[in-house]
Amino acid sequence: MAEYDTQPCPELHHMKGLSFPADVKFRHVLELVTAQIEVFRQCAVYLSQNGLRVYVREGAERNPVCFVDKGRRGE
Repeated sequence: MAEYDTQPCPELHHMKGLSFPADVKFRHVLELVTAQIEVFRQCAVYLSQNGLRVYVREGAERNPVCFVDKGRRGE
């Protein structure tokens, strides 16, 4: 197996501290999905507070669970 010496690439020095374009796009998508999850959470709270039984699934492989408003337990 060949051995290689590593050293900084001068042509990439200007990119120090920056992300690759794919990383920037991924970060944007992650922020968008996080915001969407928060909207869905707020909708679930609103619907639950107004009498609708809301079920939440934490992942595709998990079973749904009933969203329970703390003030309405035992109903």
